[in-house]
Amino acid sequence: MAACRSRRVRAAATATALLAVAHAFESWTHLEGAVYIALLSGSAALLGILAAARLWWRNCIESRLISAALAVAALLGHLLVAVVGLPGQSEPSPPGLAGSVVVVTSAAVLVLLLLSSGDHRWGSSGPGRTQESA
Repeated sequence: MAACRSRRVRAAATATALLAVAHAFESWTHLEGAVYIALLSGSAALLGILAAARLWWRNCIESRLISAALAVAALLGHLLVAVVGLPGQSEPSPPGLAGSVVVVTSAAVLVLLLLSSGDHRWGSSGPGRTQESA
C-alpha cells in the first residue's frame, strides 16, 4: 500500500515538474513580444520546479498547496486569455501548442494531487489517525 501511495505522489511531482517545463517553454516563446508574460511564466516555472522537488522528497502540505495553486492559476490564466484575450488585444486568442500543454498538464496535476490526497505526511498521530492505526 505504501508503494502505491509513493507512486501517486511521485506521479503528482512529475506532473508538476512537467507543468514547470511547459511554463519555461512558454516563457521562452514570449520573450520577443509581451515581456510581462515571459516574466510571469518564468517565475511560475521556477516555483513549479521547487514545488515538484519538495513534493517528490518530502510530500509536505506546502508543496501540495503550491503545486495546486500553480495549476489553478495556469488554468484560470489560459481560460481568461481564451475568453477575453491578452491586455492590449482587441480579441481573444486560442491557446497554441504550449498553452494547450499547460492546460492539460495543469488538469493532470490537480487530478493527481486529489488522488494522492491521503498520502501526505501528518506524523505519527495526525488528523484522522489514532495511535492504534498509525
